[in-house]
Amino acid sequence: MKTCNRCKVKKPLSEFGKHKSNKDGLQYRCKSCRCEEGAAYFQKLPVEEKQRRLQNNYKWKKENQTRVKEYQSIYFKNNRPKRNALQMKRHTSQLQRTPAWLSKEQLQEMEEFYSMAKDLERVFQWKHHVDHIVPLLGKTVSGLHVPWNLQILSAKENITKGNRYNG
Repeated sequence: MKTCNRCKVKKPLSEFGKHKSNKDGLQYRCKSCRCEEGAAYFQKLPVEEKQRRLQNNYKWKKENQTRVKEYQSIYFKNNRPKRNALQMKRHTSQLQRTPAWLSKEQLQEMEEFYSMAKDLERVFQWKHHVDHIVPLLGKTVSGLHVPWNLQILSAKENITKGNRYNG
């Protein structure tokens, strides 16, 4: 057990990241506090810096695809319940965010977005995603799963955008 310097809560050692130069070889702050600090720091950055960092992240992932796939494969095998829970959360949120009052034509229009994205992948040879303009599970705003909230983006653009509303 170790006490976090920030939240002052006694936590198991597994809650602290490694730090070779410290006496016990662990960070002074717990993982959740460090995560909160990192998120707060990132939010304070100028938009250009955020975009630069996201693009660098995307570039690194593109250059190290085999390494990323190996890591993801191992992670997914070791965390199957967590992965399944996240997928189910997204699926149910999509179902809950689809209004019952949508017409058949509007539902058909939504299906066409997904088939159009697949067609674009065949033509341009790179992945395309159907993105929600206003995210279904945003922190400050939540959108609906409706045709006027959908757009087709390249995978790169969609990953760079993340789960944010840029409106």
